[in-house]
Amino acid sequence: MKTKFKLLCITLSFLCVFEIFTPFAQPVYAYPNDEKLVGYEKVGETDTLTLYYNDEEISIAVLDKESDFVWTSDVDLDRIEHAENLNDDIKTAIRSIFLITYTDLTKDADNVSTRSYLRLKTKVDSHPIDNGVRLIFKMEELNMHITLEVFLEDEFLKVRIPSDGVKESVGIGEELEERMEIINANIVEIRKDFNSIKKANIPEIKNLISKAETYLSRAETRVAQIKGVYGLASSAQGLYSATTSFRSIIKGSRDAKGLEDRLKKAQLDKKDAQKILDLTENLLDLSFEVMSNAAALKGVSVGGLVELHLLPYFGAGYTDEEGYVFYPDGSGGITYFRENPPPQNQFYSKDIYSEYNVDLNEHDLNKENGIKDVMLPVYGIKREDNAFVSFISEGEADSNVKFYPAGYNVDINRSSFGFVYRRSYKPITKSWSGFGYYLIERERLEQDREVTFAFLSGEDANYSGMANRYREYLVESGELQKSQSLNDVMPFGLDLLMGIKEERVLKDKFVKMTTFSQAVDIIEELKQAGINTIQINLLGWMKNGFHTYPPQYKIESKLGSKRDFKKLIDEVDKNGYTLYLQDNLIDAHRENGGFSIGNDVARDKSTRQISDKYRRRYIFSPVVALSRFRNKVLPFFQKFSVDGIALEKAGSFIYADYNTKYQVSRQETAQSWNEIVKTSKKELGSAASLGGNKYVLDNVDRLINIPNETTGYFITDESVPFYQMVVHGFIPYSSKPFNLFYDSDREKLKAIEYGCIPYYQLTYEDSENLIHTSYNQLFSSKFDDWKDEAIEVYKEFNDNLGDTVNKCIVGHEKVKEDVYKTIYENGITVYVNYSSKKQEVDGHNIQANDYLVVKNGG
Repeated sequence: MKTKFKLLCITLSFLCVFEIFTPFAQPVYAYPNDEKLVGYEKVGETDTLTLYYNDEEISIAVLDKESDFVWTSDVDLDRIEHAENLNDDIKTAIRSIFLITYTDLTKDADNVSTRSYLRLKTKVDSHPIDNGVRLIFKMEELNMHITLEVFLEDEFLKVRIPSDGVKESVGIGEELEERMEIINANIVEIRKDFNSIKKANIPEIKNLISKAETYLSRAETRVAQIKGVYGLASSAQGLYSATTSFRSIIKGSRDAKGLEDRLKKAQLDKKDAQKILDLTENLLDLSFEVMSNAAALKGVSVGGLVELHLLPYFGAGYTDEEGYVFYPDGSGGITYFRENPPPQNQFYSKDIYSEYNVDLNEHDLNKENGIKDVMLPVYGIKREDNAFVSFISEGEADSNVKFYPAGYNVDINRSSFGFVYRRSYKPITKSWSGFGYYLIERERLEQDREVTFAFLSGEDANYSGMANRYREYLVESGELQKSQSLNDVMPFGLDLLMGIKEERVLKDKFVKMTTFSQAVDIIEELKQAGINTIQINLLGWMKNGFHTYPPQYKIESKLGSKRDFKKLIDEVDKNGYTLYLQDNLIDAHRENGGFSIGNDVARDKSTRQISDKYRRRYIFSPVVALSRFRNKVLPFFQKFSVDGIALEKAGSFIYADYNTKYQVSRQETAQSWNEIVKTSKKELGSAASLGGNKYVLDNVDRLINIPNETTGYFITDESVPFYQMVVHGFIPYSSKPFNLFYDSDREKLKAIEYGCIPYYQLTYEDSENLIHTSYNQLFSSKFDDWKDEAIEVYKEFNDNLGDTVNKCIVGHEKVKEDVYKTIYENGITVYVNYSSKKQEVDGHNIQANDYLVVKNGG
């Protein structure tokens, strides 16, 4: 009995020990039904996802538990057509978690290369972190370390690069310091010995002393230039060359007698001669050691990170699958997967928010040509019944989004983000415009970078599901706020152009288009017609009118008195409408004055003021713009009780400023524009924006000029209302003014499909008065000509779509050729038929070139 009891106790003890230590064991957790996970180890798990890491292949995989679908960072080459023909660089890239574009910091020129870490003698250390793994990539060839943190957080996969996760010149600092200590000591001793020889004042060596002095001075100059790895190659080469030349003068060469040889033949006192000869021998030894160390420094290569292309093939779509890639061009674009895709020479790559290289002439031209920017840092990939949406959750303003269709180098569809750490720039030269060469920034941009992935399956695995999930994230993170002005009444968007200057040879003329009193008349007519919610935006209200940058923040007297202006504001307030004054806080034109070109305008990396080619137009430093808003704009608006500012450019345009007084990154510029919107909302009650980059979405009550289409690149198959799906129900928005439609029927249907509010840009006077002004594109705007249609359109929108204005768009799809449906969270479905014949969809008949609103049970 005692023996049995002992055995029972031992067994129970063993079970207890097993239970205690099991949680700390780390066996291989391969998902048994998927060959992709052979060799992977589980490193993180949540209720919805499991994260795996393959230490041998340096790859990650994510299991979506709901669908049992596995997303991986690498690609199955067996599923790619003609994979055997791919070159080694592409095959290596396909296996890589990231690619890097780098420069050699020891060289001054614009030298960049793009490669995988797998081709850069890389050792990878992995360490467990909370629900994930930390990977440290030690690239010996570049003397660079990069740290990635890959982990699960709730239902998200996150990949993070901390600001201190990039380390350059690893180990080089110590070597450089050690060699420079030797070189400096040698140069000091060389100078001392050489000066002793010079003091001897020996005529026979006078000319050689002069030559040697030249080269020694050059060597000393080069030594003084070496303060780090930047430009080390040229400085070390210069030091090597100068020291070699100095040494050859001391020792002599095949064709010429050296200092040493001439001293031997000089008629000197034996004692003095030997002393000087000893000095020359010491010079030879010291200069040889300098040359050796300089030669070693010449060969040093130090990688400087320019851009990191993160997870370039994660979730990439094969050509034998049904699916597409979504990318945030304009409203949103998708490109479908195709079998046997043709070779492509185009891909999509855009800086987020606006292009980094600020060329004011090119910027305006791009707008005129319909080239759209990236307003949201997001992309997505759909593969059969599974999809994911990826977005940058930190550091988006200095990043870009890329999409490579199948046929571009390899037959697979992939999209990803690029994190920019350095940029190229054109230095100022004597000719000011430069000689056509570029340099890479020495300083690396240090900020945290993070990408988040959300996974979707089944009915949610489409761009609608992507938009819904991204919207939820923005709301949860406080980056998208619901406007308090929204209710179940459709707002009417109204721009009123007040006045503008017409430039003439002798004297400019002010063109009155709508006086303050006339604006009151327009508002009263709209009120009497039953339009109870109007968001009014005044253009050209200030002295000298529209396109006067910067304004003086004075009322233009030709539009009426201050009393007239106050009466307009009172009329708006009495009717419960909202009044914005449009203002451009960015542009500064030389002829208008009121600013210092030397102190107030933004500068590029070369410290040159950013301007147009005629040097007439500039842009304010973001620091100055924010200060002007606080000290000039805000007091003026508060004085007249204006409801808020309508930011003319800041909602769609960011830039870096390298002004030495207050250097500002693109991310900080975005924060400045957000601060303006936030302050307008807090101090005045509201804010509007022309353009809707993500950084304004947490405080604006009105979005203007939101594109209803993509740029129209060759690789794009369809435009989709992704942006609109994210913001609808939170912020009312409009695209082009209805009175400027080229195809009124089709563009009206597009506004309905995309959930826009009716929007007109009008004047009291005839638009022909604008022909000779800078705003002659407003070709038809007279209120009397448009009021009947505007009132009718508004009533139509309000009656049919008023119940949708404060509701999210939760679904959108193309149901058949030229027929689309938009679904709202309250169940209302809007069908739009662009075809020239009646269409039947879901049991409903939609007339040609018409739309149908179907409510619950309808």
